[in-house]
Amino acid sequence: MQRRAFLAATASVAGAGAAGCITRSDSEERVNAAGDITVRIDGDALDLSADRFQSEHADESVAFHLHDGDDDWYMEGDERVTPAEGLDLLPHFAYGRDGGYRRLTIDGTTYDASSPGTELAVFVNERLIDPAAYRLRDGDDLLVVVTTTGRQQLGVEGDRVSASGDIGLRIDGDPFDLTADRFQSEHADESAAFHLHAGDGKWYMEGEDRVTVGEGLALLPHFDYDREEGFHVLTIDDTTYDQRESGTDFAVFVDDTIVDPTAWEPADGEAIRVDVTTGA
Repeated sequence: MQRRAFLAATASVAGAGAAGCITRSDSEERVNAAGDITVRIDGDALDLSADRFQSEHADESVAFHLHDGDDDWYMEGDERVTPAEGLDLLPHFAYGRDGGYRRLTIDGTTYDASSPGTELAVFVNERLIDPAAYRLRDGDDLLVVVTTTGRQQLGVEGDRVSASGDIGLRIDGDPFDLTADRFQSEHADESAAFHLHAGDGKWYMEGEDRVTVGEGLALLPHFDYDREEGFHVLTIDDTTYDQRESGTDFAVFVDDTIVDPTAWEPADGEAIRVDVTTGA
């Protein structure tokens, strides 16, 4: 990966003016900021205090770096950086996108979201963000989550599928009302293999075949979901949340673990949560 080219490209995207993205005014002084950082891979925290990740081993800019093995990130220089830019600057790290699929390399191991079951998401202060658009601020708590086990193919046991569980949706941190009548199965214009019912805040799956979370979202009335060239695209009530828009991001959790919505078939009792951010 050409890191400087990547930084230039992502900086131009971030500067496109998405709502909620933090930009630097000409009057700002030199950046000097720090905060906590955690990288979790399949639930396990990566030891970022290891010597090889510290700034002494950086082969180029230390605008974003680790130091003294204290599990904090540091940002110094003329401009604030995004988490995407920052991760790509750390020794033994590389971050980028292949089309819409995120790709993070650590110590020569690549986590590629184009592989079924692999997903990457970034949170700041426990809120989902677009890592290529959000510019870090002093005190921000940065969390990078990677899963390689977000795939579950259950098949069909017995004659028919019958499963259910809790479901929730948050947009820019606010709960979205899925109990509204228009989202219930009575208004489905096609298969009700995955549906909501009676406004009870639960998902139901019934029929001869299981569906993935992504397929299920696409079946709900007034919803549509697709993954276009690696980018998640969710439409609700004619409002489209497209990951190609700077500042917009999307993640799906099952029992509080991030999953690939195109590869995860929910089991009976599993709780689904969908998070969307627009950078607002």
